[in-house]
Amino acid sequence: MYPIARSDYNALHDKTLEGRPDRYFVDRSTFIGDTPASTVFLWQAAERVTDTMEIWYIRRHEDVGSMSNTLDLSPNYQEAFACAMAYFLSRKYSPERTRALKDDYLGENYNEFKNSIPAGAMGRALAEDRDTADAILRVRFDRYRGRR
Repeated sequence: MYPIARSDYNALHDKTLEGRPDRYFVDRSTFIGDTPASTVFLWQAAERVTDTMEIWYIRRHEDVGSMSNTLDLSPNYQEAFACAMAYFLSRKYSPERTRALKDDYLGENYNEFKNSIPAGAMGRALAEDRDTADAILRVRFDRYRGRR
């Protein structure tokens, strides 16, 4: 299976077409209540009701403390937020550390006047917030049990 972007998934004319699923789209903008979640859409739809799909995934741990202590922020941006806060506070309280903290936040080669792309924590957060997913789905066919 290979990943497709949101625009490619939206361009599919018949999302109910049945066959062997070979493409998937990961929608990272899904929320369950206030919690960010991801939804995986497969294309094509399974041919039989008995077809199964086994998925292994990595789950994030819950934050410590109550919900009032937790930022209403996607987990991908929490490190970037912390680095940005440290950088902006250092400009006032510890100017000698400002350069090093800015490098952690935006990367060493970032230049705001040349429209460069941020690296550092902000660059990593922006790279994770793209349409395609880093997940790799492999399909294994077992001739005795069918699709797995």
